Amino acid sequence: MFNQHPIRDVITVLLVGITITFTACSSDNPAQDQSYSGPGSKWDTTLKADGTFTIDKYTNAADTTVDFGITGTYTTLTTGFKKLTVGAVTGTGGPTVGDIAYGLEVPGFMFALKPAGGGDQIIPMVMAGVCPTANIDANWVKVNMGASTDFVNGDFAGTFNFDVATNAATLPDRYKISGGSIGANTVGTGTCANGIMTIGTVEMFLTSNGGAVVNTDNTTPANSEFIFAFGQKAISDLNSLDGTYAGLLIDENKSPGSVIEPVKIVCSAGTCTGQGYTNVETGVMSAGSVSITFNTPDNPTTGFITGTLTDGTTSPLICMFDKDAVGSGKTIGNCAGQSTGGTVLFNVLFVSI
Repeated sequence: MFNQHPIRDVITVLLVGITITFTACSSDNPAQDQSYSGPGSKWDTTLKADGTFTIDKYTNAADTTVDFGITGTYTTLTTGFKKLTVGAVTGTGGPTVGDIAYGLEVPGFMFALKPAGGGDQIIPMVMAGVCPTANIDANWVKVNMGASTDFVNGDFAGTFNFDVATNAATLPDRYKISGGSIGANTVGTGTCANGIMTIGTVEMFLTSNGGAVVNTDNTTPANSEFIFAFGQKAISDLNSLDGTYAGLLIDENKSPGSVIEPVKIVCSAGTCTGQGYTNVETGVMSAGSVSITFNTPDNPTTGFITGTLTDGTTSPLICMFDKDAVGSGKTIGNCAGQSTGGTVLFNVLFVSI
């Protein structure tokens, strides 16, 4: 297994010691190599066109020494998840040869990995190594909460702007779970290099195609919050979200090690039903389901929508969507709110299949 930090900073890839199966897989390799980077220390992942991958883990974004490196092969499951099989490992703290990892990808835009058996946070990544050449106007939703999160008045989502002329990053508006506004926040200015810009303790992974991942505190893991940003696009019509999605669900009300779950989400006419897997490779579903009912689209602003999570009881949540992300034909959704089981995070990141 990958090393697991006792709090959250060293976030690690899910490794499950199971036998490789190809019966539930398809060959969906990209036409060219796709590279991604993201926080938690720092992870660099390349999915190559020949079906192999490399992953390098660093202590932080400024570090040039690899803690450990992984190479292996990958394929795309019919359930929509990428399956990565470890072939070789260098350095210390890495996995065991033969271990398995799973992730979600929109080629050339974003990649997200589910963490190790004891890890309770996904690793969000965006296209690596390229700083923005045009201003970014994006929406964001939190995929990791700090220790002092306020579930009533705290910000769970918002808008993000990056001005290439001034290298200034701002949050023009921030929203509660209910969609209520709590105003703007200025992140600051800095210099972007190789797709990464650090302002004080804030670490930003930026792209040239409108995506971003921000670690709000790269020095104090207990205070660290991750925001995942997509280009701001109108939803317009609830029916345009119809379809089947592969998702990674975070419910911090669950016991450690089972906080994150691969799920299948089916949306129709403004209602989505989510169900977990007992076997993500063969597509066998677990018993029970949850539902999300959406309200009016493009509220509180373009690309957002509020809704209600129902899982025995109900709880509000706020979501963003990016339809036809970077011309891929895929829709990305990300929802955040309070778990129906208590005052802890509920988050689900999902990609259409």
